[in-house]
Amino acid sequence: EVMTSDAYAELQAKERIDSPRILEVWRAVRAHKQADIDRWWSELRDKTPLVEPYPGDPKDALATFVFRSKAPYVALLGGPDFREKPLVRIGDSDLWYLTARMPADARFDYSFLPADGPPDYHVPYRKDRGPDARFAKRQPDPNNPRVHNGQSRAELPGAAPQPWITAKPEVARGKEIGRASCRERV
Repeated sequence: EVMTSDAYAELQAKERIDSPRILEVWRAVRAHKQADIDRWWSELRDKTPLVEPYPGDPKDALATFVFRSKAPYVALLGGPDFREKPLVRIGDSDLWYLTARMPADARFDYSFLPADGPPDYHVPYRKDRGPDARFAKRQPDPNNPRVHNGQSRAELPGAAPQPWITAKPEVARGKEIGRASCRERV
């Protein structure tokens, strides 16, 4: 069967892109419809990560993380397994995404890392070497209002409520008067 390049690109996109919302914006990027891309991005405000049902398994969900950056590399830091995971650029746009299958009751913190490239995995261990300098560039999700310790907080729909961590106006707030490390106490 003979197929046009557009039909072939659509077929390939449907095989590679799990999220219907990402497929929607991929079509706009492919058609160079900047107004549709900007509208799609503005619709994400306060709604990320995108959470969609996982086909055939109600215990799992598809969580899609979306970031906008002109950097040549963007990664997701954190998440359920805490490893750095590279995002995929959508066409020639400044949109990046990563869709992952995860438990529908997951709760975790994450951030994005726009960088010049992926980490160097062949760096020998040295005691005096500090953390990867790229981590100073990490950013919370601009479309997720839930922030915890400088990172975005994701709570999928099945996550159990945590009423004990919610501020209550009728309860007096405590006052932090200082911190001591375990070593200072000994």
